Amino acid sequence: MSCPLQNSGMPPQDLALNSLASDRIVTARLVACSADIDTLRVNHIDLPGTEGASFPDSNAPPDQAFNIFNFTDPSKRIEFNAIDISPNETRIFSAPDYNGVLPATVGADPADPFAFGSLLVGNTNYPIDRTSPISLGNTFIGHGAGVSNTTGSANTFIGNLTGFSTTTGGGNISVGTLLTLAGNVDGINNIAIGTAALPNLVTGDHNVALGAGAGVGFIDTSDNIAIGHLAMGGTVSGFFNVGIGRLTLSGSGTMNANTAIGDSALQNAASSNNVAVGYLSLNQVDTGASNVGVGYNSGVTLTGGNGNVTVGDSADVNSATQNNCICIGRQAVPTVATDGELVIGSAGFPLTTETTVGLAGGASALPATPVTYLLITVNGNRLKIPLYNP
Repeated sequence: MSCPLQNSGMPPQDLALNSLASDRIVTARLVACSADIDTLRVNHIDLPGTEGASFPDSNAPPDQAFNIFNFTDPSKRIEFNAIDISPNETRIFSAPDYNGVLPATVGADPADPFAFGSLLVGNTNYPIDRTSPISLGNTFIGHGAGVSNTTGSANTFIGNLTGFSTTTGGGNISVGTLLTLAGNVDGINNIAIGTAALPNLVTGDHNVALGAGAGVGFIDTSDNIAIGHLAMGGTVSGFFNVGIGRLTLSGSGTMNANTAIGDSALQNAASSNNVAVGYLSLNQVDTGASNVGVGYNSGVTLTGGNGNVTVGDSADVNSATQNNCICIGRQAVPTVATDGELVIGSAGFPLTTETTVGLAGGASALPATPVTYLLITVNGNRLKIPLYNP
């Protein structure tokens, strides 16, 4: 039995629907003819004529539209409308059978060993490489999603132009639009969710970016996690970083093993081994390494200092390049810029201290000269505590 459109004067299995403007065409395509189809019933075509000229009631379709409908119940209809199609544009709608069902475009047939389990849905059909036995299990949904894929397998790309450049990379997940994971070529096991998340990653592996513009600066880096709008948005070359919160770790340069949690934490970092927890924590650190900031605005003065610990609301160092200080307490800040300062509490928010002198006991007298002194600032007062050998 021949296809119902075989003798229509058009290519087999195609029905062209021309609008009044001849440069706009909609083509309805029957991908496969079923043995139980012998008639294509078209009850109304209204493309070239006056609006509603041949329609029997007031429900006339507009010009540049094609309708298939039920005369008994005109509310049951299929309509193709060419009004919004741009000049010189052709759109093709494909249906595999007379039921109009749209299953997987490729890979639906288990007899196809090369692309089995793959699904392509979009207004541009880009088949994957059918010559490679490892190109399987992909899901591409959206215009241009996975357009360049050749041998990559187990990828899921959903959204306009997602996974645009991936050829051999596998195990990637991209959900969004506007070039989400669009630059990745052969990277594997990356996850990008959000508009323009990981758009420039080319060869990196095992990255996670959640949020609009998250990981926008990743190019060839691996094993990083960026969660939040523009998190890790600088040009990054490094590994094992975690940025959770808007603008975290957005500096440019080589950085490794940093952890930033909180809006704008470690925003300008281009160094390694820092930990910042809290809004604006270690916000100005650029070349400084191995610093810890916990609390709102903690360590915000630091830029190039190393090995500092600031814990508490606005706990900070005295100098941008101060090293190895420990500052604990709300607004705990050294009164001098010397390295290695220990600060507990602050003048504005003091800790409770005891000044009562205890009774004399039977202990032996201390040596006249201590071994050394511990310099500590307590509640804003700089103290010198003698230390003795036991």
